[in-house]
Amino acid sequence: MDRVIAGAVVAHQGTVLLIRRRVPEGDLVWQFPAGQIKLGESAEQAASREASPLEVAGAAWVSLMAERIPGFRRWGSTSLSRRCPDRRAQGAITGSPTAWHDQLVPADRLKPLTLTAGEFRLRPPSVDEHMEVLALGVDPDVRLWNPRCQITDAASAVRDCLAGADWSDGTHATFSIIDNGSGRYAGNIALHGIDRAHARAKVGYRIAPWTRGQGVATAAVRSVVSWALSDLGLTRLALTHGVENPASCRVAQKAGFDLAYTMPMAKRFGDGQLHDEHLHVLVAPTAAVGN
Repeated sequence: MDRVIAGAVVAHQGTVLLIRRRVPEGDLVWQFPAGQIKLGESAEQAASREASPLEVAGAAWVSLMAERIPGFRRWGSTSLSRRCPDRRAQGAITGSPTAWHDQLVPADRLKPLTLTAGEFRLRPPSVDEHMEVLALGVDPDVRLWNPRCQITDAASAVRDCLAGADWSDGTHATFSIIDNGSGRYAGNIALHGIDRAHARAKVGYRIAPWTRGQGVATAAVRSVVSWALSDLGLTRLALTHGVENPASCRVAQKAGFDLAYTMPMAKRFGDGQLHDEHLHVLVAPTAAVGN
């Protein structure tokens, strides 16, 4: 597959850090620090690795600015913005410095991490697993019960991996489910719709066919729930599914979610028909009324 590159933009008071490199054509050109994302790395980790040899003192991460997927039609720019009080080896930037400050991320930005779920680990998605992500995305059960899944080809699978690994806006935390023994991709789980102001979020998941019915979804949901309540301080989590999908109902109940009510004709699923949905809710045991 084509290489996926991460670059770091080190900005300070209207200037940016540039380095001079010799490109394959033989010319010396000024570039942002950048390099290929390695196996298991996030874009942020790769950009940090490329910038770290430059010894940029006092730098602090700000945001994921944009993404570019080589080899596909959708083009942009992949870089990670940094604020830096150190002015060494910086090149000039044209345009208004205000544009850089627009990239500041709210204080509740989430930092990607790895969780444990029995014999599986939950970690941010990687583009290296995009073919497994594609296979799951076109699975008939996933197409039926996850109508919002837009994975149809390799390009859309890569985009899904990149979007899932980018937690910078604080609205979601998406994990790939990986078997500890084999390293095999077992699915995906996300805490999404995160609303820190009201201490609530939603949980959704997709499980690979080879591991369904083995308690993997339940273990993954429990792990994400525990983290959301303890580390993020959330007090109310919701999980919805089609009424005709009893497997998800069992997962919700085993993970501690109560069935709140049935929502009539709530969503149009992959068969093109409107279906009733179950709304399951989990409230933190210590959550006080009115908090």
